Amino acid sequence: MRDYTQAREIEVVLSEIADQVAGRLRHHQVQGEVVSVGIGYADAEEAGTSGFGAQMKIYPTNHTDDLSPKKTSASPTVQFLSGPLTFLPT
Repeated sequence: MRDYTQAREIEVVLSEIADQVAGRLRHHQVQGEVVSVGIGYADAEEAGTSGFGAQMKIYPTNHTDDLSPKKTSASPTVQFLSGPLTFLPT
Protein backbone atom coordinates (compact mmCIF):
# COMPACT_ATOMS: atom_id res chain seq x y z
CA MET A 1 0.00 0.00 0.00
CA ARG A 2 1.22 3.54 -0.71
CA ASP A 3 0.09 7.13 -0.32
CA TYR A 4 -0.98 9.04 -3.43
CA THR A 5 0.30 12.61 -3.26
CA GLN A 6 -0.11 13.94 -6.80
CA ALA A 7 -3.48 15.38 -7.84
CA ARG A 8 -3.44 13.46 -11.15
CA GLU A 9 -2.81 10.13 -9.37
CA ILE A 10 -5.69 10.78 -6.97
CA GLU A 11 -7.97 11.72 -9.85
CA VAL A 12 -7.14 8.45 -11.65
CA VAL A 13 -7.81 6.36 -8.52
CA LEU A 14 -11.14 8.12 -7.85
CA SER A 15 -12.14 7.69 -11.50
CA GLU A 16 -11.37 3.96 -11.39
CA ILE A 17 -13.39 3.56 -8.20
CA ALA A 18 -16.29 5.52 -9.71
CA ASP A 19 -16.23 3.28 -12.79
CA GLN A 20 -16.35 0.13 -10.66
CA VAL A 21 -19.18 1.45 -8.47
CA ALA A 22 -21.23 2.63 -11.46
CA GLY A 23 -20.78 -0.77 -13.13
CA ARG A 24 -22.05 -2.58 -10.04
CA LEU A 25 -25.03 -0.20 -9.80
CA ARG A 26 -25.94 -0.82 -13.45
CA HIS A 27 -25.50 -4.59 -13.01
CA HIS A 28 -28.07 -4.54 -10.20
CA GLN A 29 -30.26 -2.03 -12.08
CA VAL A 30 -30.20 0.49 -9.24
CA GLN A 31 -29.01 4.04 -8.73
CA GLY A 32 -27.10 5.65 -5.89
CA GLU A 33 -27.82 9.03 -4.35
CA VAL A 34 -25.19 9.31 -1.62
CA VAL A 35 -21.46 9.23 -2.35
CA SER A 36 -19.03 8.53 0.51
CA VAL A 37 -15.26 8.67 0.25
CA GLY A 38 -12.91 7.52 2.98
CA ILE A 39 -9.23 8.42 2.88
CA GLY A 40 -6.65 6.49 4.85
CA TYR A 41 -2.86 6.59 4.94
CA ALA A 42 -0.38 3.82 4.25
CA ASP A 43 1.38 4.70 7.53
CA ALA A 44 -1.14 6.36 9.83
CA GLU A 45 1.44 6.81 12.59
CA GLU A 46 3.78 8.71 10.26
CA ALA A 47 0.90 10.79 8.85
CA GLY A 48 -0.26 11.67 12.36
CA THR A 49 -3.85 10.73 11.61
CA SER A 50 -5.76 7.65 10.55
CA GLY A 51 -7.53 9.52 7.77
CA PHE A 52 -10.79 11.29 7.06
CA GLY A 53 -14.00 10.88 5.14
CA ALA A 54 -16.71 12.87 3.45
CA GLN A 55 -20.07 12.20 1.90
CA MET A 56 -22.59 14.12 -0.13
CA LYS A 57 -26.02 13.61 -1.59
CA ILE A 58 -26.33 13.66 -5.39
CA TYR A 59 -29.09 13.18 -7.91
CA PRO A 60 -29.77 9.43 -8.28
CA THR A 61 -27.44 7.98 -10.90
CA ASN A 62 -25.56 4.91 -12.09
CA HIS A 63 -23.46 6.74 -14.72
CA THR A 64 -19.68 6.75 -14.35
CA ASP A 65 -19.37 10.37 -15.55
CA ASP A 66 -21.67 11.55 -12.76
CA LEU A 67 -19.49 9.83 -10.14
CA SER A 68 -16.04 10.68 -11.53
CA PRO A 69 -13.88 13.66 -10.58
CA LYS A 70 -13.84 16.40 -13.19
CA LYS A 71 -10.44 18.08 -13.51
CA THR A 72 -10.38 21.84 -13.99
CA SER A 73 -7.32 23.05 -15.88
CA ALA A 74 -7.11 26.39 -14.06
CA SER A 75 -6.09 25.07 -10.63
CA PRO A 76 -5.06 21.96 -8.72
CA THR A 77 -8.70 21.43 -7.76
CA VAL A 78 -10.79 18.47 -8.81
CA GLN A 79 -14.49 19.15 -9.24
CA PHE A 80 -15.89 16.06 -7.58
CA LEU A 81 -19.60 15.78 -8.22
CA SER A 82 -20.96 19.24 -7.42
CA GLY A 83 -18.25 20.32 -4.97
CA PRO A 84 -14.52 21.00 -5.24
CA LEU A 85 -11.84 18.84 -3.69
CA THR A 86 -8.69 20.96 -3.38
CA PHE A 87 -5.30 19.32 -3.15
CA LEU A 88 -2.95 20.91 -0.66
CA PRO A 89 0.80 21.06 -1.41
CA THR A 90 2.88 18.35 0.23
